[in-house]
Amino acid sequence: MKAFAIIYSFGQNTHAELGHGSTGKRRHPVSLANMRHVSVISVESGADHTLALTDEGKVYVWGSDNFGEVLPKFILT
Repeated sequence: MKAFAIIYSFGQNTHAELGHGSTGKRRHPVSLANMRHVSVISVESGADHTLALTDEGKVYVWGSDNFGEVLPKFILT
């Protein structure tokens, strides 16, 4: 059985970097519903994008892609 951590994010969200499927500002922490069944072992973020590494070696990324920072694309929708 895997243990699943719940990922929360909040902030400005101009480039959908929070991972909620929209660009609306979040004033309080909100869980990322699309990541609830993924076993994430590490999360990192830049100014306008976020990356999550799973226990299977997959990297999920979301947010701004102005400079190609969101590739490869396992994008949350």
